[in-house]
Amino acid sequence: MFLRRLSPLLLRPSTTTTAFRPFTTTTLLRQNVPNDVKPEASDPPCPCSVKDLDIDRTTPLTNSRPRYGVHLLVHKGTPAQSWPSRVEDEPEDINKSLKLKSVNWPMIPKTGPASVTAVETPPVDGFKTTITHLPALKEFSFPEDMPLEEIAFFLSTGGDVGQIPAGAKATDITGPLVIVCGHGARDNRCGVLGPIIAKEAEQALGTEGKVMLSAHIGGHKWAGNIIIYERNGDVVRGDWYGRVGPGDVVKILEARKNGEIWEKERCYRGGLSWDMKDADLCPAPTFPQ
Repeated sequence: MFLRRLSPLLLRPSTTTTAFRPFTTTTLLRQNVPNDVKPEASDPPCPCSVKDLDIDRTTPLTNSRPRYGVHLLVHKGTPAQSWPSRVEDEPEDINKSLKLKSVNWPMIPKTGPASVTAVETPPVDGFKTTITHLPALKEFSFPEDMPLEEIAFFLSTGGDVGQIPAGAKATDITGPLVIVCGHGARDNRCGVLGPIIAKEAEQALGTEGKVMLSAHIGGHKWAGNIIIYERNGDVVRGDWYGRVGPGDVVKILEARKNGEIWEKERCYRGGLSWDMKDADLCPAPTFPQ
């Protein structure tokens, strides 16, 4: 396991750092890293930042993460740098349709609303649509001829693999899943910081996890913003961080290996926790303090 089992309560703050082994890969993430942006040392409480970005360093982050019950990541086969400010306004984009359909899902009164976010990933050969379901921590790929209504209905059931539609494919996600806001057309701060942070997370995790650049997830004034999803035993956690600068994500991931939250007061926006021990893949989340 990449992490030791997390405490059910909020994790302890830490500033522990440990070097990770280097690793080489080729993904869409690398296409977005600006060549002319360099980390720059600055005064506390921000030990590492990028020059000339207007980041809110003073507003408390505690419990600033949104409340939701399900997170659906819609895989897009195009780089984040090419997305418009409102991804859901693109022709044939399914984000808006999923958001509208999810409002009436029968599980919503129990779990809370569904959050739908576009993520930058290469297309899956032979499939038109791929969606990552959280907290199920599964990627579902759907064929070209499958209607959106059928996809939405399947997702509304919690992504039960036993009921997967004919022609679709399910893939488990193992290890940490790191979501990094890199939506530059929505806000330049995330557009600059996101690809840098994503590349560092990718290098730190190697094959032990997965990293995706995402569209707007909220809190651009606290760029960079990341979410880390991970299963530990029967529990899936989603932890939100803000004010993440170059060099920080390595320390955040290393602290998590020890069951700790790095720079809690400066960076931690709060978390969600789902108990997955039952067959129901859409349990109501709790919000650890």
